[in-house]
Amino acid sequence: MKTHTLYLDDSGTKEYADDPTEYGRTGRTRYFLFGGLLIADTEAAALAAGIAALKIETFGTHEVEIKSNWLRMPTERRRRYLDKYDISEADLTKFVDAYYKAVVDTGLALVAGVVDKQHMQETYKRPWYAPTVAYEIVLQRAEMEMEGIKCSEG
Repeated sequence: MKTHTLYLDDSGTKEYADDPTEYGRTGRTRYFLFGGLLIADTEAAALAAGIAALKIETFGTHEVEIKSNWLRMPTERRRRYLDKYDISEADLTKFVDAYYKAVVDTGLALVAGVVDKQHMQETYKRPWYAPTVAYEIVLQRAEMEMEGIKCSEG
């Protein structure tokens, strides 16, 4: 029986650099990771309903996409929220505060698996595919979290 949902996102390039000393700010990234949010299905339903209610209260509709970069970037903040829904900065700040409180009040867990590709290349002649390693790590951490084992203990 399914009890939890794990939402995953990735960051970084999957490929290794030809030379482990060639990682930089552009091109292939040194790190690859999967980061995720693990939440019990019962809590997810309550959280979704709570966020939908906050959206309706603030924007007049639940069909509003909330993206952190849009909230942080003044031009996007104004275009996508303030002007579009004719709300004030204070209204938007109140929404964001309530949104974060709703998230923090759940029993969700953040889990991640990070691969240092430079270290992998220095350690192994034929390093494992970075997404495979990161995925394995994040799934192990999610399983430990569901079993109530703190990752630092495992």
